Amino acid sequence: MALAHNAVAKIIDADYPTVLSIPVQGSPAYLDGYLFIITGNGKIFNSNLNDPNGWVTTNFISTNFYGEKDGVAVVRYKNLILGFTTSSMQAFHNAGNATGSPLSRVENINYRIGMAGSDAWTVIDDVLYFVGVPANSGFAGIYALDGFTPRK
Repeated sequence: MALAHNAVAKIIDADYPTVLSIPVQGSPAYLDGYLFIITGNGKIFNSNLNDPNGWVTTNFISTNFYGEKDGVAVVRYKNLILGFTTSSMQAFHNAGNATGSPLSRVENINYRIGMAGSDAWTVIDDVLYFVGVPANSGFAGIYALDGFTPRK
């Protein structure tokens, strides 16, 4: 059954993270037939392919490149999924993995700049702007991700 673009449906799958009492952060992101969400413990979960109502508890990848586990937001940027924590940003691409998450980490796109809040971002003219917090200074600023390098 296809839903209209303006339709709203509650996800009731027993494996969806909020049903399992895991807090979901921010808005979902969509890429290649999957819906992605990030949880407060830094895991990016995905729906089943072409089924936003179907979820499996083992379909996730962790945003732990720098060891943190405090997920804030998941954002689709170009053909990637970006996972933001309070102290870092990490990129993932659809690797088409047959089990677990379809995502794999993009090793050269990860930065020690987190996001200040779950909805502290926007995309304008193919540039991602976000309120970033560098892990080493703690002073927030507005960052632009034009291409794949952030600049303050």
